[in-house]
Amino acid sequence: MGEYLNLTTPVDISDFLLAVAGAFGDALGKDPELLGQDQLKESYWTRFRQFMTRTQVEFEELGLTATTPGLETTVKANLKADPSFRQRLQQQLQGRLGALVADVRGFVQDCIKAVQKRHGEETRVVLLLDSVERIRGTAVNADQVAASLVELFHGHADKLAFPYLHVVYTVPPWLKIKEPGITRLYAGAEWIPCVKVRERTGEPYSKGLDALERVVAHRGDWGRLLGDRAALDQVLLASGGYLRDLFGILQTTLRLSRGRTLPLDGAVLELALQEVRNAYLPVSNEDALWLDRIHARQATELEDGTKLPDLARYFDNLLVMAYCNGEEWWALHPLIAGAIHEQAEQVRRRRKAEASTGQAPDAPATD
Repeated sequence: MGEYLNLTTPVDISDFLLAVAGAFGDALGKDPELLGQDQLKESYWTRFRQFMTRTQVEFEELGLTATTPGLETTVKANLKADPSFRQRLQQQLQGRLGALVADVRGFVQDCIKAVQKRHGEETRVVLLLDSVERIRGTAVNADQVAASLVELFHGHADKLAFPYLHVVYTVPPWLKIKEPGITRLYAGAEWIPCVKVRERTGEPYSKGLDALERVVAHRGDWGRLLGDRAALDQVLLASGGYLRDLFGILQTTLRLSRGRTLPLDGAVLELALQEVRNAYLPVSNEDALWLDRIHARQATELEDGTKLPDLARYFDNLLVMAYCNGEEWWALHPLIAGAIHEQAEQVRRRRKAEASTGQAPDAPATD
């Protein structure tokens, strides 16, 4: 969905429906194994021109005309790139939302019929809408973006269902924290946790480590690079079960191995871990205090909704990782847990000392 939506601005139901229909048609049209252009009668962008004409959308208000060459491409491109166009389009579609929902559903149903005609009546279609979880605001508009996602997935849940199509939406992990009960509006909701490499009590989890070892072994001879399983487990545990960081550590280790004798010694591996760790640090003192509480209590420790954008930032940047042992729990990324705890302890000690002397917290005079 990152190809169709601006992921840093509030999202409106009309934008989202256009993006879903457009992306669905594009995916079917691009892949001849699914449908291909020969079988797809028209993209949704072409159909949307007809919708605008039929519902008397004011083309001029959008800076277009009904005969604008390449209008379909313009709508698709501006939906993501031009905030003013998107705002004007939202205004034009405000009183036509019901018609837009019906038109999008009609297009989806036509596509499914075409797929079934080609692949058989028993064929079922699943649409995975990825990257929606990456929609996040900036320091300026974080609250508005969060509110728009709640409105989209809570206020318009009924409009996000499509007959004869199973849809999976990836959403930010903080959404069900901000809006308890939202999952009941859908067929179900699941966290996608990191691979568990430690128990909640801290001991290494052998089944998770063995699974990741098999993943790494399919990519290459880790023994030649690292030597023994203890060194590999050090990498696996440091990754927190997050695959992107696991391979990031291994790639960094490979780069640092150039011109060195294999297998590498522990000093080179620690240098690779530190290089990846540096991408997550530093954090502010207030962040360190909260993150340390999350890690100690394995809960979000969200005191009120005003701090939700900060919690969303922790999730988005993988400072906080989600795991599942029947129930959900959270922990800091292993690469930074020690450094965060040390920083938080220093802040607590300093503030305690400042309170006893009557100095302002974090005042320069204390250094």
